[in-house]
Amino acid sequence: MMMDDRRGVTRKPLKAKALLAVDGGSPVWTRTVDISSNGIGIASDEPLRVGVPARVRFEMFYDGRSHVVDVKGKIAYCIFSGGDFKAGFTFSLLDLPTMTLITKYIR
Repeated sequence: MMMDDRRGVTRKPLKAKALLAVDGGSPVWTRTVDISSNGIGIASDEPLRVGVPARVRFEMFYDGRSHVVDVKGKIAYCIFSGGDFKAGFTFSLLDLPTMTLITKYIR
């Protein structure tokens, strides 16, 4: 049975280590799950604070090259599922090169 995805945007799997820094907290290592033009799915061993400004840094491989992506945003939600905390990180104000890279990657 296929679940209806209510997010309404195209997502593409992206498996990479990511460093998440939530304002007022120490940076923590997480893992990316998937990416869209609006945000990125993250898996963490620890619960993540929802609604506060944060930044996430991860590496994407596209067009035969490695690209380090460092974006600002916030954790939109965090749930416990399958032994991990699954979180949605919503981007805010992507610069043009980052937006272009993500758009090309998800096509």
